[in-house]
Amino acid sequence: MTEIDYEPDHPDSAHIENLANALARGDMPTVVQTLRALAALDCSASKSALTLLADVFDDSPALRSLYPRRLKFVSRGPGKPPKDQMRQQGEDFLIALAVRDELEKSKKVDLAVEAVSKRFNRKKSTIYKARSKITKNSKAHSK
Repeated sequence: MTEIDYEPDHPDSAHIENLANALARGDMPTVVQTLRALAALDCSASKSALTLLADVFDDSPALRSLYPRRLKFVSRGPGKPPKDQMRQQGEDFLIALAVRDELEKSKKVDLAVEAVSKRFNRKKSTIYKARSKITKNSKAHSK
């Protein structure tokens, strides 16, 4: 383990303390935020923080009692990254509205789905699925 240059009276020492506490709690958003704040500074505190982070990644035996959680890099799973759920729900809602508008014109579900399928360049099964999600949710909310 390397020696950490820590000066408690230094104005940037609060960042080091925040980093150490966040690492001990396993609070990764705070760790990331603190590291970004330290990266903006060009001081000995940022070097100390990076040394501490390197030791935690290295699973230094001297730090195991202070930081019970071990940091490690993991690979992402195979395949495409997960879809943005909010975007998907928005698209489903837009498709359902388009089907509703087409239903007012043609009065037949099959014709409405086919028209929306052509307009959005999607398969009919996608249109049916989006429409069913929205109608299920609207029925649940109306009860």
